[in-house]
Amino acid sequence: MAPDSLRKFIHNRERPLSVLFFFVYGLAVLYYFNTSSPKLDFNPCPSPNMYLTIGQAMFDGFVPYRDLFDGKGMPIFLFNGIGGLIDSDGYIGQWLVACAFFAWTLYYINRTARLFLNRTHALAGTLLMSFFILFQRRMYLTGAMGDEFTMPMIAMGIYYFLILGKDTCSFKKLCIFGCLGGLLLACKFTLASFWFVLAFAVLAEAWRHLGFRAACKRAGMIAIGAAFILIPCIAYFAWHGALDAYVEGYIVFHTYHVTESTSNRIFYLVRGVMDYPDYILLILAGMAYWIAAASRGYSRFRRIGLPVSFIAMYLAVFAGSMFSAYYLLSLIPFATFGVIYLLHDMGDRTLPFLRRAAATGCCIAFLFLLSREASSLITDRGKTPDFSLETLKRQKQELADLAQAISQESAHPTVLCFGCFDNGIYRRLGIIPNVPRYQLVNFDPQGKTLQRQYVREHRCEFILVNLSDVKQEEMPSIDAFLRECGYRPLFADNLRSVPWLVYRRTPGSSANTIDIQTP
Repeated sequence: MAPDSLRKFIHNRERPLSVLFFFVYGLAVLYYFNTSSPKLDFNPCPSPNMYLTIGQAMFDGFVPYRDLFDGKGMPIFLFNGIGGLIDSDGYIGQWLVACAFFAWTLYYINRTARLFLNRTHALAGTLLMSFFILFQRRMYLTGAMGDEFTMPMIAMGIYYFLILGKDTCSFKKLCIFGCLGGLLLACKFTLASFWFVLAFAVLAEAWRHLGFRAACKRAGMIAIGAAFILIPCIAYFAWHGALDAYVEGYIVFHTYHVTESTSNRIFYLVRGVMDYPDYILLILAGMAYWIAAASRGYSRFRRIGLPVSFIAMYLAVFAGSMFSAYYLLSLIPFATFGVIYLLHDMGDRTLPFLRRAAATGCCIAFLFLLSREASSLITDRGKTPDFSLETLKRQKQELADLAQAISQESAHPTVLCFGCFDNGIYRRLGIIPNVPRYQLVNFDPQGKTLQRQYVREHRCEFILVNLSDVKQEEMPSIDAFLRECGYRPLFADNLRSVPWLVYRRTPGSSANTIDIQTP
């Protein structure tokens, strides 16, 4: 194919080729950076296993928040369930879903960069941003968490914020922008604050340039887009008679341990949607940053903008790895701006040599920062789990032995992991836990009380205690409590090398098992 024909072919099919490229790139990168990848064969991390268990159960007819529980939103379970349809016994499907969401994120970062850069520089900036995202300890490393499912929506939100500033905005674009907000509200409503800030900026710009009536019209279009997501989600729970469980399990749960007063719960619910103030201030500053750059002229703004962007990029890498991935999300606008204009200055031959050299130096410094963070991520075992192949193989065999021992005792066991996360045991047993709030214990004091209540009421046949998650000095009191409630240790040959204690309900104890509603 001649060079001109190839160039024309790429130009005419730029978007589908970009999607394909970023998906293949995601497959290659996440093969090494994701614990659900085929490279490891087993994922020991609690949350991906939990989401996969709940997602697969949804396709078997069970309903989240009514039959089984976690505090995340239903779409996160649905996405993982789709991965479970691809690979019901392993994690390849979950890995493919994570790759798709990673590619989705990069595609819209690339489209944002293409608003300002040529194709080559936009691609370079996107790849740089990909490692900026990957080297956050909570993002993508442990499988399919909640945060990476919201990353594409935030990347899309920034892109639509920029293009919606123009006068010629279509109904389709505004509805898509509204759908992003609906997805964020349905996935993890505490992260919807990012979208609310973007929406506020879009409407404020419309009011400033087009008037109040135009701003109200756009607000209505955005609300219609959000309704496209939220109404089917609510209808799903209403159809299954689980609307109360959805409200309690997804919304009220996040504020229940704070207060039992209805008025105070409403206050904390509003606060939860805007959780947390420092994130809100950061992303507000980011949007103001872009607006100031547009009003003053991007070329004039670079002198101030580039140093601020570089400092923000450093803070995002540092805070995102040390404190919370939410800081990464908050500082994405600064980082995107900085990467775009660093690359623009590097490639603009009309600029003075010193200015291009300074931009090149900033890029090299940023790459050094990322490489240092990558080295820390790989070598620091104190903050990241041990994902060596030998360790994973041993953990996989331990869970297989544990599942075999329990299955030999009962054909349809009901199990509770007491005082610890679900490290894949439910998936290995091939069962759905019948304790709706079995994960609460790890998040607030109310969970420990609730879990002990389930034990006292004998809702589970087996109680599992992970010795690696429980302090040695706590074991005597846990053992005494379980024995008092009518449970006795289960001894089996294949449990001798397993770091779990298994307690079984004694036949003489008064069982008060409440089974989940079967489909």
